[in-house]
Amino acid sequence: MAAIIQGLNKFVQDKVESLGSRTYFLSRFPPGSDPSRWPESIRTRRYFEYDYAGFVRQAAPDVQIVTTVGTRGFFFGDTNLITSGNRSVEKVIVRGAEPQYIEAIPLFAIERGRFISAFDQDHARPVVVLGAAISESLFPNTDALGKTVRINGAVYEVIGFPHDQGLFLGPGVDIFVIIPLSSFKKQYPEAKELIMTFHGAGKR
Repeated sequence: MAAIIQGLNKFVQDKVESLGSRTYFLSRFPPGSDPSRWPESIRTRRYFEYDYAGFVRQAAPDVQIVTTVGTRGFFFGDTNLITSGNRSVEKVIVRGAEPQYIEAIPLFAIERGRFISAFDQDHARPVVVLGAAISESLFPNTDALGKTVRINGAVYEVIGFPHDQGLFLGPGVDIFVIIPLSSFKKQYPEAKELIMTFHGAGKR
C-alpha cells in the first residue's frame, strides 16, 4: 500500500508541475493519501462548502478561475454502478464539476461531443461526460452520444467523451463519469469531500 501511495504521489506531483506555476489545488486531505490512515488532525478538519468558490471569485480578482469538484469513488469507501440495458460497469468514479473545470485544468480535453455548460449547471440537468472505457463496455460498437445511462439508478444523457491524458488527482478519465456539480450535490448530499482548483492571472 505504501508503494502504491508513493507512486500516486509522484504521479500527482508530475502532473501538477506540468500545469505551470499558476494552477493550484486545495483540499481537506493530502492528495494520494490513504483515508483509513488519516490522523485525527485531518479527519476533524472542516469540510469545504459548495459556495466557497463563489466567495473566492468575489474576494480575489487576480484569480482567473476558481472551481469546485466533488468526487464519489472507492477510495472514499463509496460504490458506484452505471448501467445501460443489461450491461453494467462497477467501481466507476463519479465526479461533479462546473463548466470552469475544463478551463482550470489544461490537461483535460473533450475528444467528442461537449462538456458541461453553464445551463447544465444552473438547472442541475441530468447530463454526463462518459469515460471511454465505460462507454465501450456499455455500448460496444455503438455510438453512445445522445444515449441514456443510469448512474446509481438515476438517468443521465451522454453528452461527451473526454480525451484520456492521464489526468491527475486520481486514475485516468477513462473510468470517470462527470456530471454537473449541481446534480452531484443534489444526488449525493453525503459526499462531502470537495476539492477547489485555482488558476491565477500573471502580473501585468
